Amino acid sequence: MKAMKKAVIAALIGLSCTASPAWAEEATLTPNEASVAARNATYDFYGKSITLLDGKAEMDMVAHGVSWLLTTALEEPQPVSGDLNGDGTLDAALLLKQESSGSKAVYYYLAATLSQADGSRSGSNALLLGESIVPQRLALENGVIRVDYLTQNKNSAAGQAPLPLSKEYVIKQRVLVERGAEERAQVKAMTVRHNLSRYYALLGLAREAAVARIAESPIAADEGGLDFVKEGIRIWFSDAKVNQVFISGKEISFNGLRLGDGVDSFKKVFGPVVKEKPGMLEFNYKACTLQLIYDEKTGNTVCAYLLQR
Repeated sequence: MKAMKKAVIAALIGLSCTASPAWAEEATLTPNEASVAARNATYDFYGKSITLLDGKAEMDMVAHGVSWLLTTALEEPQPVSGDLNGDGTLDAALLLKQESSGSKAVYYYLAATLSQADGSRSGSNALLLGESIVPQRLALENGVIRVDYLTQNKNSAAGQAPLPLSKEYVIKQRVLVERGAEERAQVKAMTVRHNLSRYYALLGLAREAAVARIAESPIAADEGGLDFVKEGIRIWFSDAKVNQVFISGKEISFNGLRLGDGVDSFKKVFGPVVKEKPGMLEFNYKACTLQLIYDEKTGNTVCAYLLQR
């Protein structure tokens, strides 16, 4: 395999907004106060944080190839309040949308704010509902959030009516999950061995340092590479330092995703595609490029590379 040279940026949704909300709440809130709290909270977008101020967070993205990334709390359906975690105080749920310059795509998310023991409130993880959907209704009753929305199948014929969908969500150990999917999420989390950032840290290391970091005896691979079978990775070198990491392990987390998941999910988590051809996508990830190889028939990811510039 020949070395590949790529460009570098961080994923759009993976960037943090550093502003802090000027908000302090009492332990007991009215429904309106809970709604206001939801519009002034920090939410976890698949591993990174974005803070809303009065329902909005705008980030200057010129250095990363686009002018801005805008996250907005929807006015309709309005945020809803109720007890999500059984502590007797009001929590809230709201819908968020994200859009960026240079793209017509609009992504919609569900998130919640939860009460803390000290009376403050914290934002939950944000769960992706879909791209360019039409939200219809948001409700919270008996600890369950229900979202009704319209969606259009990309393979549908022109003029075909949108498909109505309804999904329910709950808080499980302070994490927002789809109802009925909690057990699958827990099993998936338990089987994740390492995160992508573990392998990003290998880039630039000398051979001895890389082997020590993985703590596994490698097998010699083609073109001077080293194969770590148990870890599910292979590395190559340039000027005696790691410049490529091949990833095939199915238990490795890609910011909440894993190999075998659909390529569309990776697009939503890692931001704009910087290069694309049949069976291959590239994203800017930190100070390197993330290259995904996928099955063209199923759209499911097969393996990945972290490539140094």
